[in-house]
Amino acid sequence: MEFSSDAATSSNPEGQEPVPMDASLSIKYSKLMSEYSKLRTQVSLLTKCLSEEQKLSKKLKSESKDKDKQIKNSFKRKRTTHSEVNN
Repeated sequence: MEFSSDAATSSNPEGQEPVPMDASLSIKYSKLMSEYSKLRTQVSLLTKCLSEEQKLSKKLKSESKDKDKQIKNSFKRKRTTHSEVNN
């Protein structure tokens, strides 16, 4: 960024008229706050999505364990039934 000899103005990179320093800072501040607002919205959305994914993951793990137990019990019953028939 170039500075003119007058401390109250700054050069505009597009070659336009110098912008008073307050206006330049005000524009930068507005852009910064706009970007900050967008990022805060994204963080909020991502936090919500993460929470939902974690709940889903926990549910699926639980269901997987339940199915695993059912399968193991089913094999145990078949073995027991098969053993009883052989005896």
